[in-house]
Amino acid sequence: MFYYVWDVPLFMCMGAIGGLMGAGFCHFNVKVTQLRHRCGFITSVGLDMRFLIRHCSALAWLLGAGSCRVNIRVTQLRHR
Repeated sequence: MFYYVWDVPLFMCMGAIGGLMGAGFCHFNVKVTQLRHRCGFITSVGLDMRFLIRHCSALAWLLGAGSCRVNIRVTQLRHR
């Protein structure tokens, strides 16, 4: 295997950022679960809270994903 010396700190930083993001997600999930247990999940408040959380997380994913378009020309699809 071949790699450059500057690749190691880069991937270490990427791993640290990924770990912090995972820890943040777990912390957020614990807080949401505590809130759901406090409000109750059968009442209309609980159902609205789940709706709000589901749609906010989908919106955050959509905004974080950016542009997912793939630019493929028709000539690239033709077989040679």
